Amino acid sequence: MRRINLNKNTKSILDKLSKDGHSAFLVGGAVRDYILNRKTNDFDITTSRNVEEIIDVIKDGVVVNKNMGTVSYENFEITPYRIEGKYRDHRWPNEISFSRNYLDDISRRDFTINALLVNKDGELTDLTCGLSDIDNKIIKTIGNANDRFGEDALRMLRAIRFACELNFTIEESTFDAIVYNREMILELSEERIQDEFNKILLSSNVEYGLNLMRQTGVLDIVIPELVATYDFDQRNHHHKYDLYNHLLKTVKNTPKKLNLRLAALLHDIKKPDVQSISKDGCHYYDHEIESAKAAKIILKRLKYSNKIIDDVYRLIINHMRIDPNIGTKGVKRLLRDFNGDLDDFLALVRADSIATGNSCNKVIDKIEEMVDNIRGSVVLDSSVLAISGKDILQLGFEEGPIIGSILNEIMNLTELGFPNDRGQLLKLINNFLGGSMKKYFGTDGVRGIANSELTNEFAYNMSRAISELEGMKKVIIGYDTRLSSEMLFMSMASGFIASGVDVVNIGLISTPGVAYLTKNTDADIGIMISASHNPYMYNGIKLIGGDGYKLPDDLEIVIENKIDNIGPESKIGDELGKLIDGSSLHTKYFDHIKSLTTGLEGFKIAVDPGNGVMSKIAPDIFKELGADVIAINADADGRYVNDNSGSTCPEKVAELTVKNSCDIGVSFDGDADRVIFSDSNGNVIDGDHIIAYAAVSLKKIGALKGDGVVTTSMSNGAFEEYLSKNDIKLFRANVGDKYVMEGLKDNNYVLGGEKSGHIIFLDKSTMGDGLQTAVIIMEMLKKKNHPSTYISEQFKDYPQVLVNASASNELKKNYMDNERISNAINELLERHGNYRILIRPSGTEKLVRIMIEGDDLKDIEFEANKIKDIIEEEN
Repeated sequence: MRRINLNKNTKSILDKLSKDGHSAFLVGGAVRDYILNRKTNDFDITTSRNVEEIIDVIKDGVVVNKNMGTVSYENFEITPYRIEGKYRDHRWPNEISFSRNYLDDISRRDFTINALLVNKDGELTDLTCGLSDIDNKIIKTIGNANDRFGEDALRMLRAIRFACELNFTIEESTFDAIVYNREMILELSEERIQDEFNKILLSSNVEYGLNLMRQTGVLDIVIPELVATYDFDQRNHHHKYDLYNHLLKTVKNTPKKLNLRLAALLHDIKKPDVQSISKDGCHYYDHEIESAKAAKIILKRLKYSNKIIDDVYRLIINHMRIDPNIGTKGVKRLLRDFNGDLDDFLALVRADSIATGNSCNKVIDKIEEMVDNIRGSVVLDSSVLAISGKDILQLGFEEGPIIGSILNEIMNLTELGFPNDRGQLLKLINNFLGGSMKKYFGTDGVRGIANSELTNEFAYNMSRAISELEGMKKVIIGYDTRLSSEMLFMSMASGFIASGVDVVNIGLISTPGVAYLTKNTDADIGIMISASHNPYMYNGIKLIGGDGYKLPDDLEIVIENKIDNIGPESKIGDELGKLIDGSSLHTKYFDHIKSLTTGLEGFKIAVDPGNGVMSKIAPDIFKELGADVIAINADADGRYVNDNSGSTCPEKVAELTVKNSCDIGVSFDGDADRVIFSDSNGNVIDGDHIIAYAAVSLKKIGALKGDGVVTTSMSNGAFEEYLSKNDIKLFRANVGDKYVMEGLKDNNYVLGGEKSGHIIFLDKSTMGDGLQTAVIIMEMLKKKNHPSTYISEQFKDYPQVLVNASASNELKKNYMDNERISNAINELLERHGNYRILIRPSGTEKLVRIMIEGDDLKDIEFEANKIKDIIEEEN
């Protein structure tokens, strides 16, 4: 007879209960775990004694549940042999009676592996072939499986849980019975379901357990929202697996913590509902928000605690907040949002990354290191603020996560220098209701008609405000050719010097030139005075951080506040700043540009700098590199900057290229962050063709990181098809270089840009650089011995039209809720499945923008105007 080596306490209790002609056995999971050499902490004992006799034997320290007929003592649960009557609601027996015969007790138990008996001498009794099922790793019910599950529907979840925990297989008839009876689970209490489900989630073999739940249909009953994820193709090169398997692998790779594993299982659950597909790609906008909301509903239904629900909600709604280029400010925000404890969040993000099949955890490693360095220095308690969540509610905000988000944003701003003053904070927060917290800054600095909207006084005060930022000692200022640029430079330089900040004047230079020199010198900030492609009477002030990237929104908000609350001047004598001639720094930037080529000998180049900053710079550099140069609109006359010239009028350089038999034409905008080419035949080469040529060239030498590029929704469909034929992935961002940059960082790519000629080589510089792009492309042409016509001949653009339909703000937001408009759009999509159709509301104007791209120009013009007319008729 097989024996079990019982521990001292178990043997002692069995011995006491077995005296005077009575019997007692260790039974259930403890016996099973002894056989499997698994650690066990809970022991079930069944005996011929009744409850009173058990109490009399055990004496002190017992807890009695007379309804269930159990006696608890330390980690033992002792029950008389039981006979159960018929069950009600697939949950509880109608009656329980007690027996003196252990055979009655065995017949009521659930699975063979849990029906083994061990007496006081360690002798094992097996009446249901449980030992054989353990040896064969099988989960099987005692008797008819349908009867057992009919008695207690929870046994179906227990069968799956045991199979998961023990890595056993569910016997065929038992499995079939779970499939047949699974809907009985709906009659169980949510607490009982949750208890078994949690054990499956926290198992080391959780992926197997969840798959068993799916295969039996039990998962469809417990969390029906997951059904939509089954076999759901995410249509995303970042994801190797379908959505359901991505969720499972995320769960598998998280630590065994309930909040984490629930968040992992549900973090993308609403992706099927928010998926949008077009030739632009596949998107899941706001899926983290919708998934967090769905998770809250699911967990409330399953009666999870408020703390678990709140933890899971916060983890899911934030799980997309990982930026490869995250800095100290971003990590501080995360620390605040998670009350100083980022361990669970980072564990979820790491598991999510691994579960894509293309794991990249260097960013998470970087964040963990930053957290260790700054954790103690971050103010986590919003009670230090002069305002509270109650104040925010009184301003008109609805109760919810937005309140915490605003408080976190305010804490970040006060840390950057925004005054912790109740009146000013309330005024700032009120701007949230208007959709923007910024008063002066737009998407690319401050801009307006010089000396009217953008005044000397404003420029002076702005420089003094910037001077008050922490650690501000030296600034670099460059400017374009506009008549107002030197005027604004002098105003800004005066403000900085008056505030004790040194000013490095680098004069006429491009915006990307300022960015390069700011990053590669000891300057704390860079400033470019330019209105880019706008007419000459306009001017602007662009701010660039010490890292070479455009200044973040938060610092702009702080600067605006300082502008409006500028104090009296106080620096005198040696405290004043100095004006430094920085013209020699040009060489540093020009050397960077020249290093990108082995020379341009043999090139004859037509150049149109649009009377902007490249008027002298581009022709000189091209000549130094060995090229022959023909230039127009290169007088650097600020009265004519962008005036029917440059990259906004590329036909001029195309004409010059053909007239002078040049190899290539190059045209820039006012501050030279954009470039458009023409080939030797006079064909205009826009950003799509430039990016396509560069992408294929870089891929062939293994320098196209991630084998992908980023452009916007406006890039042509023929461009996308060309990339696809060359096995190059395309990520489409919203219109704007800011969004292209975000796309590059998010995808870890190095090449991107816009059709307008704003091209970013992120491994070479921190923003689009027209001069850099021109030199890189010509170097590629030279190395491959390609004529410039090769670029324009890569593909032929499909005809494309863009039409704007006037619409009220209400209609603009909800145009697809209008039956006539939505029907017209759906019919258009059905008629022209091969057309690329993009219909979107304008972000700033009362317009709905209609872009259609197809093979017949007249037809797409007709279709676009037809939709326009319907929208305007419904306005």
